Order: sequence, then C-alpha cells, then structure tokens
Amino acid sequence: MNFKFKILLLIIFITCLACNSETTSETNQKTAPTFSIDSLDKTTKISIDEYKNTSIVLNFWFPSCPPCKTELSYLQQIYEEFAGSIQFIGIQQIGIDSPQDGLILIKEKGITYPMGIGTNTMLLDYKISLYPTTIFIDKDHKIIIKHEGPLNLKNLRYKVNQLNY
Repeated sequence: MNFKFKILLLIIFITCLACNSETTSETNQKTAPTFSIDSLDKTTKISIDEYKNTSIVLNFWFPSCPPCKTELSYLQQIYEEFAGSIQFIGIQQIGIDSPQDGLILIKEKGITYPMGIGTNTMLLDYKISLYPTTIFIDKDHKIIIKHEGPLNLKNLRYKVNQLNY
C-alpha cells in the first residue's frame, strides 16, 4: 500500500470512531451563532436569521459517516411530525464527500428539510468535533442541547419535545 492510501484509511478509521462517540451536554443557553450558507445545490442561501421565533434542530453530518446516514431518516421523520413548529437544518461537512455526494444521499433518503454546506467558521463557532452532532436551539435562538454522536428515534423525539416547552 502506498503512503497516501494508508493515511486515507487512517482518517476514515478515526472518523468512524468519532461517529460512534456519544455525549450529551446541557449548555448554559448560549445564543446560537448566526450563519448564512449555501444550500447543497447552491441555488439559495440558508440563514438561521430566517427562522426568528422558531425552534431549530441543526444537524452536522457528512455522507460517508454511517451513523449520519441512519440519523438522517430519523430527522426526516421527526421533521414531518413537527411540521411548521420546529425548523430542521442539515449542515453537510465538505471534505471527504462533495456537495454532489450529499445531494445524491438526501434524494435517496427523501430528505425534504433544508440542507446547507458547512463552513470552517461555522464548525468553529458551534465547536463541532464529532459527527453527527445535533444542536437543539429554542425559539429565542439559545442553544439548549448539543448532542455529539448518533441519536436514535426515541431520543431525538424526546430532545425535540424539550424545545416545545
């Protein structure tokens, strides 16, 4: 094996380990950083400021992360259950996967909530270090929960319900 291939395998291995770490941290209700990013298809901008007085579920993911793929289906199901009362926004990390890879995956999975392309600034602002990471933001745009690692459907529903109270 050549050196570059070994490095790529090491990166994928470390990424998969990170994808399977799970922690939940309650925050001290810090205001969510604002952002304006391109949609995956680059036809529109997505901004947190568009959703004033609306709770938001912000999910950071990438297509080659197996737990991310599973979680996308759960997010879509909860998005449909809470239609109109909570906004979901997916943020794809670009690097190993391209925006085109993301578009293919969200089409296959039938994802209908907005999906954007993450920026380095956004990753730093939200302190993203594991995938998937889901951030639950209340209607006043305060971060209520930051969950690192995959969520199952039951836990996702429970955390989303916390935003409604």
